[in-house]
Amino acid sequence: MEKFTPRRLRPLVTDWEWQMEGACNKRNTQDFFFHPDGEKGAKKRRRENQAKAVCAGCPVLETCLDWSLRTQQENGTLGGLTEDERRAVLFPNRAKKHKPKPPKSS
Repeated sequence: MEKFTPRRLRPLVTDWEWQMEGACNKRNTQDFFFHPDGEKGAKKRRRENQAKAVCAGCPVLETCLDWSLRTQQENGTLGGLTEDERRAVLFPNRAKKHKPKPPKSS
């Protein structure tokens, strides 16, 4: 009996070549697309706005956003949305459940 050896799947260039056209290509994206641990407040918003400004003029913005949602990318600003914004799009009910309720008036 012949032994079955599964083939490893390889990424297809056509699945990724759109990234070469990205406005972020050849930039140091670590500086503004991905947050350092513990980043909060104004510093975080400033970095996210910098990344979104790059995305705004990107010729593959829609492709990037579609890919980031389909593959549920968890980190960074991709397709013009932050990780929190993508999470809200993908899991709208989860975001509603965790919103604090206003205090009841007496």
